[in-house]
Amino acid sequence: MTEELLTQSKNYKLYCWYEEAYLKGKSVPQPTVVGDFYGSVECACIDRNEKWCITGGNGIIIYYLTSPFESYQYNHTTPQWKELWRDDKDWYPETIFQIDDDNVRLVIDVFSKAKGIYDLNVNTLKLIKRV
Repeated sequence: MTEELLTQSKNYKLYCWYEEAYLKGKSVPQPTVVGDFYGSVECACIDRNEKWCITGGNGIIIYYLTSPFESYQYNHTTPQWKELWRDDKDWYPETIFQIDDDNVRLVIDVFSKAKGIYDLNVNTLKLIKRV
């Protein structure tokens, strides 16, 4: 299996390989794991201002694009990332896209109890169900 490009911006590229998402870029000293999922990485988004990126699989991980570019570790608390719905196996985003500087839209698997379209503020984690 080879790495797959998930998304890219001017200075960053997000790849997946097996169950991990990792970041490469000009300011990233080495490829850095920004998400590790039970199952495959399904979707990703890089902020248009390159302040954060989000990866989705079983839940989502918001990773802030600042030094020291610490590699993601499950159940580890750090200001480098935030995890949502990691232990709730019913939140599987199929698509993530940015709708403004602070918010993304998530489309959650239509076969899950959490199915729907949600807006999420990446700073406050406020979640609004749209559909």
